[in-house]
Amino acid sequence: MPRPKSELTKSGKAVGIRLTESEFEEYKRLGASKWLRKFLQESRDRRKND
Repeated sequence: MPRPKSELTKSGKAVGIRLTESEFEEYKRLGASKWLRKFLQESRDRRKND
C-alpha cells in the first residue's frame, strides 16, 4: 500500500543560483542547504503567526 505524499515529497522544486567563489565558500561554511532550508521554514512560520 503506497504511503501518502508528504510536503517534502509532493512538490520538489529546485533553485539554482550562480555564486562567486567567495560566496560559494561562505555558503558551504554556513552548512550548504541545511541553513537555507531552516531559514525558509522559520520565515514561513513567522509569516503564519503574524
